[in-house]
Amino acid sequence: MRDYEAFKAEVIEKLKTRIAELVDQDRLIAELRCEVAELKGQLTQLRRLLGRYPARHDRIVTAGFAANPFFDPAPGKKRPKAANLLECLNSYRGEVPRFGTNVATDFDYN
Repeated sequence: MRDYEAFKAEVIEKLKTRIAELVDQDRLIAELRCEVAELKGQLTQLRRLLGRYPARHDRIVTAGFAANPFFDPAPGKKRPKAANLLECLNSYRGEVPRFGTNVATDFDYN
């Protein structure tokens, strides 16, 4: 009879330990669900923000061209740096916002 009582007490302790582990796992799962929901909200906001970038980029480049009307330079003269920058921003319109969407993108001029 004593062996049965000892065995019963041991099983009960194991069950209590396992139940406590499951409760902790449930808490962790609930916390992770909250974090996932928060990250989804942040991702939605980021997508909305990044969706505005092309129009904003176009406005900035258009304003730059309007503020700096460039003509072909005289022979032997260089184009202004602002002209080169505006041409690059205009030519690589799709690549400019890539730094906001892909952090692995290299940031260089090549």
